[in-house]
Amino acid sequence: MNSTKSKIIAFDLDDVLCTRDMTMTGAAKYLTCQPVPEMIAVVNQCYAEGMVIKIYTARGQCTYNGDVSQIYANLFELTTQHLKEWGVNYHQLIMGKPHYDLLVDDKALDSRHVKTYTDIKERLEI
Repeated sequence: MNSTKSKIIAFDLDDVLCTRDMTMTGAAKYLTCQPVPEMIAVVNQCYAEGMVIKIYTARGQCTYNGDVSQIYANLFELTTQHLKEWGVNYHQLIMGKPHYDLLVDDKALDSRHVKTYTDIKERLEI
């Protein structure tokens, strides 16, 4: 079996690690974010097992018309504050994932199929 060391796992933030009030518009909806404890537990277990955790988010892409510098300037601090408050262990926060309606990726795992750390291990074949 492969080792968990050095495996890089990227987790989406919104609607995976947290929920938000979608009736709100613009950056204000990020003030309403609430953690998803079950998914945060999965992230933290991956981190504890030595995996490299990257939080990858499209947060602000629509609000700031894809201007990543504006996204970092306006949402990075709030986002890192949320992650800290929620107890998320991670190595890197990457803002600027493009907004899309569907992701097709050979390495993707639908977050609706991740309920435990075992789900991650099975996908990595470790």
